[in-house]
Amino acid sequence: MNLNVIRLKLVTLAILFFVAVAATGDEVLGVSPIPSPQIRAYPADRSVTLVWDGSNRWIDLSGKLRNIEDYVDAGNPNRVFEGYRVYRKLSVSNQNKDGEGDWQLIAEYDEISFTRSLVSAAHVGKISNDVSITVLRDQPKQSNSLVESTFLIKFLTTQQFEIIDLVKSQVLKYGQYHGDDGFTLLKDLTSFTPYPDGLYVSGAIIHFAGMYFKIEGSPQPDDIFEITTSPSGAIGKNQGLRYHYIDMDLFNGMEYLYCVTAYDSGEPRLGLPPLESHKDQATVKVVPRTYPEGYQLPRTNVTHIGTSHGVVRVIPIEPNRITGHTYEITFYDGLWTLTDRDEGIILLEDQPQKNRTVIVHGLMIKVDGPQPDIVGEEMNGGSGHGMIGSQGRVADGRNANHHDYQLRFLNKMEKGINYDSSNSEEVTATNRPPLLAYSKVPFELWDMTDNMRVWPVYADQNSNRSWGFDERIIFTSIPYYQLDKSGIPQTGRDGNPIINDFFAQIDKNKEESDDPNLINNPETSYRVEHEWRYYTHFTSVPKPGDIWRFNSTKPNTTSDLFLIETQAQSFNFDQHNLDRINVFPNPYYVTNRLVASLDTDQIFFSHLPPKCKIQIYTLAGELVRELNHQSDLLTKTSVPDQSGGMKAFDLMTYDGRPLANGMYVYHVESLNADGSNLGYKIGRFAIIR
Repeated sequence: MNLNVIRLKLVTLAILFFVAVAATGDEVLGVSPIPSPQIRAYPADRSVTLVWDGSNRWIDLSGKLRNIEDYVDAGNPNRVFEGYRVYRKLSVSNQNKDGEGDWQLIAEYDEISFTRSLVSAAHVGKISNDVSITVLRDQPKQSNSLVESTFLIKFLTTQQFEIIDLVKSQVLKYGQYHGDDGFTLLKDLTSFTPYPDGLYVSGAIIHFAGMYFKIEGSPQPDDIFEITTSPSGAIGKNQGLRYHYIDMDLFNGMEYLYCVTAYDSGEPRLGLPPLESHKDQATVKVVPRTYPEGYQLPRTNVTHIGTSHGVVRVIPIEPNRITGHTYEITFYDGLWTLTDRDEGIILLEDQPQKNRTVIVHGLMIKVDGPQPDIVGEEMNGGSGHGMIGSQGRVADGRNANHHDYQLRFLNKMEKGINYDSSNSEEVTATNRPPLLAYSKVPFELWDMTDNMRVWPVYADQNSNRSWGFDERIIFTSIPYYQLDKSGIPQTGRDGNPIINDFFAQIDKNKEESDDPNLINNPETSYRVEHEWRYYTHFTSVPKPGDIWRFNSTKPNTTSDLFLIETQAQSFNFDQHNLDRINVFPNPYYVTNRLVASLDTDQIFFSHLPPKCKIQIYTLAGELVRELNHQSDLLTKTSVPDQSGGMKAFDLMTYDGRPLANGMYVYHVESLNADGSNLGYKIGRFAIIR
């Protein structure tokens, strides 16, 4: 056989073996599967609620217990946590011949737009050892459009560097707003303020191709950093992570087996699939059943104290863990904290306001802070002639001040600011910011939150120095009048308010925003666009005298408080309905689906009170069996095997003989906690063998 053919076959076998190891999760070659989360189950009427938790399940290289979601494979740092999968199958005693005993995937929740393992950065040309590079923002906006690319960041001096796209064989140009067609140097990822040029500053953020990197230290000439990217190859459906699942339309009395697994990202560069934890690591058996009669589910009530537009949603998802305590959610610097007021204990701290839920003390909590936005409407008494075409936030909401505004339309012209690229040469000689010039507009802009008139800016699309109703009006925070220290407009000798010089105010704002840590020209770190808050444009022009108000969304602040009052589950022995007690299946057939073998015949009494005695008679009045039932729902923290409001009957007499065909009478006596009688129910069931 040809030697090259033999070598090719050996390489192919090696690759197939490695893929097989990765797919099966065997702990070989340093590739070990991610651990499973802990799982809790809560049965209800024809449903089961699953809750899982990945805390303290993974042991890192230092021996520290960590959350599963922090998982990084010891042998391959590109393998990291990706998501959870939920499986169900019939319990061993209920498996049928048609294959229903096999595990069935019923839900999957994974990271959104997973890309962090597909972007890597390395210091390949090491001249200086005192320098490092970090990949920021694991999920860039352009992650789904990433291609197989290689970039080099090469330092020419200690400050000058260039970025080379090796695939396109081109050097990227620097620009303060280039983004994806060049590169930008940013101060931070909060304000996204760019540096005036591309000179290196330690800790500055380099942005290109939808990615963000930070280089820190003292690079030297010929220091080279290599950036490699691959297509996203996102795993799963990008649904986002969840920590609960409610399985519906089940059969009461049938035993189900559930498991929740975790899986990693795999290694897309090598074509290796994700590893998944073993299904037998975390399983639970559950029997759906009715609640006892008189049982009251836990309840919650959320009260908001404050003015924000934030929303807190609370669902008591784990009934047996609800404490009956009162909790409070407070805010600081955009993050929220959960405190148990009864115990005086902080349960969660520094939690982000985003589209995710947390589960604590049996409560599923979701805190949403509103996105920056603004909505306009004409005030009462207007002409009804105006119509808004679009409105919203500027700079993706980073500049939003959450103030309310008014546009007051006039029958005269007032000063405004024209924004037009054609005036850039004209304003250069006057040292004004480019693209801006004084103009005239038929309206006033008022900041109603601060109760002051502010400068309006409009985008002059036609370059005619005149506002058209279909051109954007930009709301600013620059005062229209000169203000004293108390914020009151200053007046001139004629008694009229003194108009504030728009461009002088910009120069003043520049001076106040100087950053001594910036190099070259720190004054240019301030941009007039930072004063732009919101915008609107009309498709039909309002009439003089019309007033349009624009209300902005209000974020959660330190002044906002959400109180969560809870009421634990309970029994009310006086309000259960014995008429709801029934038997199923009725009539009972030996071939019923709930039967797994000849010795497992059973029927179920459902909607039973929490404590009762069940007596079963023949039609002749002979007592054949007596059953005692008591639900301890209020004492167990997890209840996958709880009988709840159901009691199974194996169709056997006192002396172990199976009941014969025929009709039988049952008598259910409801008992109070002290054993006193609360009522009874009489009914019938039939057996057909």
